[in-house]
This record gives sequence, C-alpha cells and structure tokens, in this order.
Amino acid sequence: MGLWPWVDRYVWDWSWGGWAWLAGVGVIILLGVFLLPWFFFLLNLHSLLNRVNPVNRAMPAAYVWLNFIPVFNLGWFLYTVSKVRDSVRDEYRWRGWPVEGDLGYNVGLATGVLAIVTFVMGWVPLLGWALGIAQLVCWIIYWLRTHELKNQLGLTTYVAPGAYPPPVVPPPPSPAAGPGPYGGTPRTTMQGAGTGGPAPTADLRCGACGTPYATSDRFCRACGLPLPQNREAETAAEGDSGSTE
Repeated sequence: MGLWPWVDRYVWDWSWGGWAWLAGVGVIILLGVFLLPWFFFLLNLHSLLNRVNPVNRAMPAAYVWLNFIPVFNLGWFLYTVSKVRDSVRDEYRWRGWPVEGDLGYNVGLATGVLAIVTFVMGWVPLLGWALGIAQLVCWIIYWLRTHELKNQLGLTTYVAPGAYPPPVVPPPPSPAAGPGPYGGTPRTTMQGAGTGGPAPTADLRCGACGTPYATSDRFCRACGLPLPQNREAETAAEGDSGSTE
C-alpha cells in the first residue's frame, strides 16, 4: 500500500480493466496516426488517375482503395505503382508530351519491397527500425512525385481524340483583295484581319500548358489540346460577326 491506496487499487489492479481501456485508446490513436496519412496518400493517387483520360487508365481509379486491406495491400501496392506508371505514361504520349524519367516507378517499387521486408523482418532489433525508416523515406518521396504528376496533368477534363474536328486556320488575306465595305478601307487593315481570330484573353488559360486563349478558341494554340467551351460567349461572338457582315 502506498500513500494513495485508491491509486494502487484502481490503476495497478488488472481486474479493474483500466489498462485494457487505456490500451484500446492507444490503439485507436495509433491507427489514426498511421491511417490518416495513408488515406490522403491514396486520395492523391485516386485524383491522379482521375485526371488521366479513361482510355489511358491501366487501372480504375477506385482500385487504389484496395490498399486499405491489411496484408493484401503488400502485393496490391506493387500492382498499383505499376499501373499508375503505365497510366501516366500513356496519358503523356496521348497529349504529345515527352516522357521523362520513370514517373516515380522506381521509388514506388522500392517502397513496396521495403514494406514486405519490414513486415517479415520488422521484429529483428535495429534492423526493423532501419527498414521502417527507409520505407517511410521512400514512401514520402513517392507521394511527392505522384503529387507533382497530378499537378502537371492539370484540372482540365479532356475528350477523346477525334471528338472535335481539327482547328481551321484561315488563309492570310491577299493585299489585292480590293476595297472593303467601309468606304475604301483595304481589307488588310480591318480589325482582326490576318490574326486568325480574336486576341487571347489573359483571364482564360489552358489547363495543360497555361497559354492564354480566346473565348472562341476550341483548341489551345500552343499544345493543341481541346479547351472548355463557353457557349454563351460563342453565341455572342457569332452574333457580333453577323452584325458586322
């Protein structure tokens, strides 16, 4: 018995169940510490695959959540890393972008292999800690790499090739085309002649390359990708051109 008998009776008495309750709270806290970052990591991969055109996805985006299954995720993570690499590579080629590097495949593969080795050899003193730290470092690097790839793909929803006809580039006007409809004004001096359309607007930028574009543009003038269409602005532009004629 000590100075506070009730402490000895309720804290150190295993029949009270206090330690079991404390252990349960500790397990919940540890699960939150480990599962919360894992959730945001898988959410990052899910968002990355959603920004890939469906025809280029080597794996449905929802399949990344299977990595929440214990033990099974040791092998499924390696499969996920491979399919993410294939999806991003095909998307880059589809957009006409150069594929540089391994797209995070090697560091992702190292993360998966270290996770398996840690699961098997984690009980060994010192070695288990070293493997766990190495796995954590590789995992963080892979997370940052896939986040960078997600940002490069942008927020634009792209349509399949061939959904829109290629942009028509108007031929330059001839200097000998004759006088225009405005009292002898040459056609070459009319507003918009020879520019191939209205000037780009700084507020509207391509989601892939960031090049400004006009409301009437259907394709980016720099990378050639389809642009989101504003039907009201397009109708207004057609009305203005009709009234000018």
